[in-house]
Amino acid sequence: MTNSQEVPRKPWYSLSRKRVVLWLTLSVCSVGGALLYLEFWYHHPVGSGPAGPEVDAASFSTVWSERPVVLLGLGDSITDGYGASPGKSYFNLLLKPASTDTPSLQHCYLPVVLPNIKGQNDAISGTTSLELVDVTLPRLEPFPPDVYG
Repeated sequence: MTNSQEVPRKPWYSLSRKRVVLWLTLSVCSVGGALLYLEFWYHHPVGSGPAGPEVDAASFSTVWSERPVVLLGLGDSITDGYGASPGKSYFNLLLKPASTDTPSLQHCYLPVVLPNIKGQNDAISGTTSLELVDVTLPRLEPFPPDVYG
């Protein structure tokens, strides 16, 4: 075979149609998969509006008790406030209203009706109920007899 009869070679950058379609398909699937991953793993819905029925403010118009009261928080990460913004755990919200609460709720929290209340959150993130019984409860000191809670 002479040099004049050789089949011309395609340049190295020439891609076949199948290869182009394959690369485009893989690229679209990769980008789509990454977007789906981000959407379902990192974007969490956040609600708006009231979380329940309207609270009757009349229940919070008189003091319930003048005795010292301890609100004791025992539990796992939910009680400890894991994942909540600072000061927005449910335990903290029992003792102090959130600045984002509606004006009708600003006077509907425990220190209004229990002026001598003190919060003590002994919750430990990552514990189970059995660990609570085995670890947390034995460490609790008894409260004085005049303390309610």
